[in-house]
Amino acid sequence: MASVTARSARMAETLGLPAAQTSNRCTICHSPFQGVEPARLAKTAQFDEGVSCESCHGAAGQWLRGHTRKDWTYPTDVGAGMHDLRNFYVRANTCVACHENLEADLLAAGHPELTFELDGQSVAEP
Repeated sequence: MASVTARSARMAETLGLPAAQTSNRCTICHSPFQGVEPARLAKTAQFDEGVSCESCHGAAGQWLRGHTRKDWTYPTDVGAGMHDLRNFYVRANTCVACHENLEADLLAAGHPELTFELDGQSVAEP
């Protein structure tokens, strides 16, 4: 399961959730594979592994094996379904899905306020 902190446990209790590590309200950003049917995950994937490549780059089924090949170009990756994160509009919308869109009740329950600035986020990305 995803890690639980005192803050996340307190937030879940405040929101009336059974547990933060299993609630879609939390896992949609913090552990997105929990929303994927286990049969659709690769044997090496863990449903609770947290934020992964696919969180930003999109479902990897068509691009995972080829994206590191020397004969694949960036357009090949995008053509295989990888999100075109060089497109600033696509990148910004991908990032804000988790880094900006917080419901008021999550903030009221103690979730840290999120700030998002595309240039800073891009420099700090892994």
